[in-house]
Amino acid sequence: MSKGQLNIDVLGTSFAIQANETDEYLSRIYNHYLNVLDQVRQTSKVSDPLKLAILTGILVTDELYKEEFSGQNSQELIQKACDMEKSAMRMIEKINEVI
Repeated sequence: MSKGQLNIDVLGTSFAIQANETDEYLSRIYNHYLNVLDQVRQTSKVSDPLKLAILTGILVTDELYKEEFSGQNSQELIQKACDMEKSAMRMIEKINEVI
């Protein structure tokens, strides 16, 4: 498989990556990330770029876990989502302490 390249420009940071995926695939996942980032911006009061990036990453991970565990009991999924939210909030608190 040929290496794909992607130029990333998000939250005031720009860089390029290469991966063993097609350019189209890299572009699709990047656009999905940007869409989730926009949702986080619109639904939260968070403006710090690092916190936005962390929350967006957690939400994308949440989507992945929901897909992987779609056959499991919904109560178990809800509990895992709540646990992830609590973990995210603890991480943000620790980041605030450092910043």
